[in-house]
Amino acid sequence: MNRRLIQLVIPALLFSLLVSLLTSQAYAYKPEDPEVRAMVNKGIKYLESKGAFMQPNIERLGGISLVALAIYKGSAKPDKNHPVVQAAVKRCLAEAAKPIASIKKLEDSNYSICIAAVLLSEVDAQKHRAAIDKLLSAVISNQQSGGGWGYIHGSEADGLGDTSQTQYGVLASWTAQKKGIPVSNSVFEKAAGWLIRTQDVTGAHAYKPRDAGQKIAQASRKTQGLTAAGAGSIYICGDALNLFAAGRAAARQQRQGPLREVKEKGEDTRARSSMNPATLLAGAGAADRYFDSRFALTGGDSFYYMLYAIERYMTFRDKAHGNKDPEPRWYNAGVEYCQKAQDNKLGAWESATNGRAIPTAFAILFLIRSTQKSLGTVNITEGFLRGGRGLPKDVTRLREGKDGEVLGKKEIRSSFDDLFAVIESTDDKTNYEELVAKMPTVKIDKKDTKKRDAEMEKLKARISHSDYRMRLVAVTSLARNGGIDEVPALIFALTDPDENVAKRARNGLRFISRKFDGFKMPDRPNEAQKKQARADWIRWYRSVRPNGKLIID
Repeated sequence: MNRRLIQLVIPALLFSLLVSLLTSQAYAYKPEDPEVRAMVNKGIKYLESKGAFMQPNIERLGGISLVALAIYKGSAKPDKNHPVVQAAVKRCLAEAAKPIASIKKLEDSNYSICIAAVLLSEVDAQKHRAAIDKLLSAVISNQQSGGGWGYIHGSEADGLGDTSQTQYGVLASWTAQKKGIPVSNSVFEKAAGWLIRTQDVTGAHAYKPRDAGQKIAQASRKTQGLTAAGAGSIYICGDALNLFAAGRAAARQQRQGPLREVKEKGEDTRARSSMNPATLLAGAGAADRYFDSRFALTGGDSFYYMLYAIERYMTFRDKAHGNKDPEPRWYNAGVEYCQKAQDNKLGAWESATNGRAIPTAFAILFLIRSTQKSLGTVNITEGFLRGGRGLPKDVTRLREGKDGEVLGKKEIRSSFDDLFAVIESTDDKTNYEELVAKMPTVKIDKKDTKKRDAEMEKLKARISHSDYRMRLVAVTSLARNGGIDEVPALIFALTDPDENVAKRARNGLRFISRKFDGFKMPDRPNEAQKKQARADWIRWYRSVRPNGKLIID
């Protein structure tokens, strides 16, 4: 092959490869999706097997409690009487019956008593109140004067706090508080202070940091998982003290003025501490920047422990900032990793140090969004749109219950025609949750390319419809099902007068392009920001498809 031919062929091949990558389906996942539930169910089945109870660390109180927690929270219908849950609860109650001095030194670390307290709180906090109080007393008495938790005895008991153990001290305290068991504010205030003071100057959190009274360059090991553990714990402390809700309420009051009601429905706007929310946000924000700039799921011996830490961290981070993204990229990436790594025969996940049972429990807690479940924020509706108009986030997955409530899947259709017919048959005064409940589930066979293309054209035809509901459904469906051919339609929708339509278009472009931070268009953009985002996406589209046709206003 001569040089001139090489110069022509190689760029063409590279361009083709790039386009093929960009046109591949960008999948987004939720815990209730069938492929996620299938992984969770297989994992639970493994944890119920005899083989799981021959794995490393399962004999520890924390090991059996963690496995029971994964089975209990991961099951479609949590069962307090599940044999593994009952066995773990019995073990926890036996340990809690001992003197506090014995509980404190149950093992060389704090993990076991913390996870045992979490399990009892989740299964039945009121029934096991006395045992939880006892376990929490041991946890809190192990909190160091500086605010962290560390090794109690043995070769590693060097007096230093341990970010990994501290996250579980904070989690156990928060979980009990969430279940109505009082926990002193000082527990969270001390822990937050320690986590902020011992943060590395880069924003990372270290394994066993030195408390110098201020941020310094920490020599101890710093990882993505430890940063998620540290930052997540800062956010949890802020939540326990209600500082972030109080801060949001104050900001709304300042924006809206003294004569406007600023309390969100059901929101407690009273801070439970005199700590400054800005102090916590500054510490967590530094970790956020460190984490975001280095986010990558590359495996490793503590990988599944890290996944669960990330799930807690991102859930509380989103709550603190009021973010609502039901299909975040970190969750999608974790689901895809778990799909590849799960042993299809056993249903387990594995690590070199902890065998299969412990990693499998951590993987399940990640996949089910365990922390989100504990917060009670799992909700299939997005809330009210501008002007009081409501429409659920995913209009293709719903049905109506006997009392009018929006439930799970309804009938499956292979065309969007029926979905649009439901909208056309109702006026804009209809209760939109009821409207969407009547819409069928639309499932497109991606192997039937002719049929798929026809359905995509139906959606594109409605992105400029006069009814915002049509535009919202069309853009949402394009974003979930589209590829590079649908990019021009989504670029067009970026300047839609309804901010929710524009946001769905933006999210779709990010998924399709894999540019997850896609040009920084905010959730509530002004007209100038919409136009700038559109110009940026047009530039990107021209770079990968120079001759592609755009939709002209």
